[in-house]
Amino acid sequence: MSIPLQDFQLVFEASPGLCLVISPQLKIVGASDEYLHAAKIKREEIAGKDLFDVVSGNAGNKQPEGLPGLRSLLNNVLKNKTPQAITMRRYDIAGHDGKYGDIFWNTLNKPVLNAKGEVIYIIQRIEEAAGGEKQLRNTLDAMLEGVQVL
Repeated sequence: MSIPLQDFQLVFEASPGLCLVISPQLKIVGASDEYLHAAKIKREEIAGKDLFDVVSGNAGNKQPEGLPGLRSLLNNVLKNKTPQAITMRRYDIAGHDGKYGDIFWNTLNKPVLNAKGEVIYIIQRIEEAAGGEKQLRNTLDAMLEGVQVL
């Protein structure tokens, strides 16, 4: 037995985990309910938008650390047609109130190929990095230990 096509979107949206479906043009075409909850956004706020407009719209922080790596990684997924992962990166995400907050995520990006072997979508599975902010602060503290400000 298979899932009727008209129900597949509902199944994807209700699936456990934080997932996005991204077009080869890097537009968001689908999001799981759990992703929307974690990012504090609504489906209609991101549907059809460029991925980088969603995760980097904070004018106060022009370059969240995860963006250059994520862009390069997604280009590799499109070019090589193989899954690519990136670990604990900070992203700026706007909540419903328009305020930005840092979220630390690990991502796995897997291409979906059509019968001709062309990438037609990328499925991005996201895991919140456990203790991301604390780990980053500990790393910064360790780096600054012994540094004197003149």
